[in-house]
Parts: sequence; structure tokens; C-alpha cells
Amino acid sequence: MSGNSLFLPLLNIIKRLLHIGITPILSFQERRRILVLNAAGLFGGTSSMIMFFFNLYYKIYALSLLNIVTWITGYSVFFIHRSAYSKPLLMAVGCIYSLAAAASAILYHNSVEYFLLLYIGVYFIILEDMRMIILFSFLNIVLFLTVSFGLIHVEWFAPVSAMHRHFVMLNGIFLFLFFLYYFKTQSQAYRKEIESRVRELDILNYNKEKLFAIMAHDIKAPISSLLTTLRMIQDGDLSPMDLKEISGTLLKQVTGVHENLITILHWSKSQLKGMEIRPRSVPLYFHIMKTVEFMQPAAELKRQRIDFSEVKSLNGWIDPDHLELILRNLLGNAIKFSYQGRTIRIRTIRENTFIRIEIEDEGMGISLVNAALLRNKLSFISTYGTENEKGTGLGLNLCKEFITLNGGDLQFESKEGIGSTFKVFILRQEPIPGMSTNAGKI
Repeated sequence: MSGNSLFLPLLNIIKRLLHIGITPILSFQERRRILVLNAAGLFGGTSSMIMFFFNLYYKIYALSLLNIVTWITGYSVFFIHRSAYSKPLLMAVGCIYSLAAAASAILYHNSVEYFLLLYIGVYFIILEDMRMIILFSFLNIVLFLTVSFGLIHVEWFAPVSAMHRHFVMLNGIFLFLFFLYYFKTQSQAYRKEIESRVRELDILNYNKEKLFAIMAHDIKAPISSLLTTLRMIQDGDLSPMDLKEISGTLLKQVTGVHENLITILHWSKSQLKGMEIRPRSVPLYFHIMKTVEFMQPAAELKRQRIDFSEVKSLNGWIDPDHLELILRNLLGNAIKFSYQGRTIRIRTIRENTFIRIEIEDEGMGISLVNAALLRNKLSFISTYGTENEKGTGLGLNLCKEFITLNGGDLQFESKEGIGSTFKVFILRQEPIPGMSTNAGKI
């Protein structure tokens, strides 16, 4: 058996032990505290175990017994996190460690009293409650002074050898340096996470302001036009011929506002915690036809043809409401960015574990700059269609989010000035636990 085959399982076991008590709802600071506390218990307990066998080998039985106490006490921190009385139990563990170290130093003069000073540093690293820090520091200082000045003098056992004392000191220094290193790495990870979240918040705030600006411009103008037209109809200023002439333009504008509002409402809902997902086996042909019928009036305004002759009767595993929103957005984009009189093609293709839905247009295509932005989940872009149609830019982000939530993926190919093809990967059936559902990346 190779060294790696033994080393990697050991690392996995250590990692699992260090993450005992870590839950997603905890703040990063609390996770860091538990990680460092687990590290102190794991390596402190392991150090006591090593000292137990060391002292047992040299037949120092009373000291071996104290090592068993600190060994068990160190490993007990893994169970403290699951207890409703974690703070009192943590105080008990700290007191037992300090008293055991003092007893060891009094009985065997093995220099373990210096561990008491190291413990104070560890308490400052691990604990946040200042009262507990003061309590433990006071206890350890009193015990250290008691041992150092010989206030309790016991000659029951012979002092340990100089080699033994040196080994104990090196062990203590190593453990303390390890705690400092581990705490520093956790602090660096904490800073990086904070910086990452600040950057994400800056981008989200920028996108929110951009969204509000788009809404103010693109919703206000069509509604104002509609209100003006309705007032003219009410006042009798429009003849039936005039009304017929402007009704197409009004329908186009109001349809655009309606689609934008639906997208914004879905996006707002997706930002809320606990959004429900109800995937099930759905007939793709039915939902594609439903979407085509819904979007047909918009395509007819631009004299476009939607070809769905390559859509097969296949089932996919997805939330049907999410599927319809995805199809409406992608087909709406194909209509928006295609030229007058062109054809939009929809097809379905069966793959190993996925059904691929392709929506191909003959339109403007996507520039390299915009393609890079589309691959950034924190960014959204709002561009004009072939007839100056305007959107919020949220639709594609929403599609990516909903497809990912349902275990699928979204990809696209595009050539500027020629057209684009968007590919939606949907699971064919309910995924088996542990099965990879990543078909690629947009």
C-alpha cells in the first residue's frame, strides 16, 4: 500500500474531526472559533496520548494517569459543541487541563507549569467571552506561582530526568506555535471571505442601481404612451383608423413591459431565502409548444417564423414553472435580437443523462465583451434588440440560476452578426444521490 493511500484517509479523518460542530448557519467568526477549539482538543489530546505511552514506557504510572485525564478531556471538546451546556463544559475542560498540569509539575517537577502560561495564550485565541478569559488567566497564574515558588511541596515521587523535561518543553512550544499558525491561517481566510463578500455587495449594489434606472426609463415611457392614448380615446380624438394604426405599437410596448415585470418579479423572488423548487418529470414538448404560442404574437410583429419541427416528445426532470420562465426568456431574447423575417429554430436532443434544448436565432449575435460578462453570474447586461427593444438584462441571469437549481446547465455559442444558439441541459430523470449533474458551464 502506497504512502498516499494511508496519508490521504488520515487527512480526511482530521478534517472531519476539525469540522465537528460546524453548521452553515454559523458566522465565519464562530466557525473559526470552533475550528481552533477543535484543533486545540485534537492535538492537545493527541499530545497527552503520546506522553501517556512515553511515561508508561518509563514506568511513571501516576503521570501516565494524569495523561489519560488530559487525553480524554482534550477529545471531549468534540462533544461539547452538541451540548446545550457548552460554556460550562468548556470551562470544566479548561480547569481540568490547568489542574492536571499543575499536579504534574508539583509531583514530578517536569516543568509542565510553563504550559499554564501557554494555556493563557491559547485561551486568548479561542475564547471571546472576556469573563472566561479573565477567570482562566487568573487560575493559571495562581497555579503557576504556586508551583514556581513551591507553595505546595510534595516529595512522593522522584523528579523526572532532564531529557524528559526537555521533551515536555519542546512538545509545549510546538503545540503553541501550531495554534498560532492555525489561528493565523483562519484569520487570513476570514479576511479573504470578507473582502470577497464586500466585492460581491459592491457589484450587487451597482446592478441594483442599474436595474432601477432601467425600470424607471423602460417602464415609464410605454405606460405614459398608453395613458396618453387612452385619454385621446376617451376624448374622442382618435378615429378607428388611427387607433388601428397605433394599436400594434402599443401592444408591442405593453408586451415588453409585461415581460420585464414578470422577469423582475421572478428575480426578486429568487433573491429571497427558502425559494421552493418542485422538480418532477415534465413533457418538454407540451411546455415548449405553450411557450411558442405565448410568444407567437411578438414574433409575428417582426414577421419571424418559429420552427419547432425538431422538438421531440421527451420528458425532463425540472420544476415546470422554472422551465416555462427559462423558455420564455430564451425565446424572447431570440425574437428580440433576430432581424425581420428570420427563422428561430427550437430542437430537443437526447443525451446520456440530459435532454438538450437548443434555441437558435439568426440575429445580431453576442460580442466577445458581452459574452465574457454573461459568464459572470454577478453581472447582467441590458442591450437593445434589432428594433430597439429594451429589457432589464436580468432574464439570462435568472435562467442560469433556475437551471442550476434544477441540476442542469446553460451554454451558448454565438457569432457576432450571424446569430446565437443557447443550449439548456435538463436532467432526464430524478438524479441519484451523489451523481454529478454538471453538464458544463455557460
